[in-house]
Amino acid sequence: MKELRQLTPQECVLVYGLIDIMPEGIFGNEAVDAGLVKAPDIRAFSIGLMHELLLDGLIVAGPMKSDASIEPWQIAPSAAIARITREWVEIWPEGSPVFGEIACFGNTPAGVTHAKEVEHLMYRPPKLDEDEAQKEKPADKGHRYVMTRARKHVIAFGDFEKAARLAGLKDPVDQRIYARGLACEFLVMGELELVERADGELKPTGSVAEAIERLHEYLKELPSPSPRGRLAARTSTLVFRLPPPKTSP
Repeated sequence: MKELRQLTPQECVLVYGLIDIMPEGIFGNEAVDAGLVKAPDIRAFSIGLMHELLLDGLIVAGPMKSDASIEPWQIAPSAAIARITREWVEIWPEGSPVFGEIACFGNTPAGVTHAKEVEHLMYRPPKLDEDEAQKEKPADKGHRYVMTRARKHVIAFGDFEKAARLAGLKDPVDQRIYARGLACEFLVMGELELVERADGELKPTGSVAEAIERLHEYLKELPSPSPRGRLAARTSTLVFRLPPPKTSP
């Protein structure tokens, strides 16, 4: 007997990919269905989905060719996420790119296989009702929370999940996606750096692309919801901190 449950946001994207190529808005649709209404929150959720699916090798990104297929960028998935994030934040800080202005996306063979395994499942209904949609929520409440915490001490990934809850997300799956995307934004834009605790010291994980890859591997093992606060920041193997001030030449 086939399993009966609702598709996750990741699965919804992959099942859509069986039908057509996917512009950035397909990921945004999942953010809206999760209950997000503000552009920065939709962006964080979208980037979180892209980060997971790209680094898991389930989708590729690149321009659309004349035959309506994808010409994948010849760069690492982590570099693709860095490019997408930077362009989205810099060019559309309060909006979203129109069809394929940054990239379009398509399923890899592994993504097709996974989508076909779950396409019989039910699409999940939107989680935002009309009354909730009318409420005014600060668009950058989650962003402000993260920076306020980071100015005081190093922070754990759980603080990004707290930011997701402040954005109005209640489902742990949705919170993890949003938190993942928000963390990528801070790393790509140079507002925070990812550091690893080793031998009693905090050591940078390397370039932005290397940090994006390391974060992805770390999240595969991290329980959801994950610990947050000062205790988590003191005990987590991977934490975030403000980058050191730039010195004048």
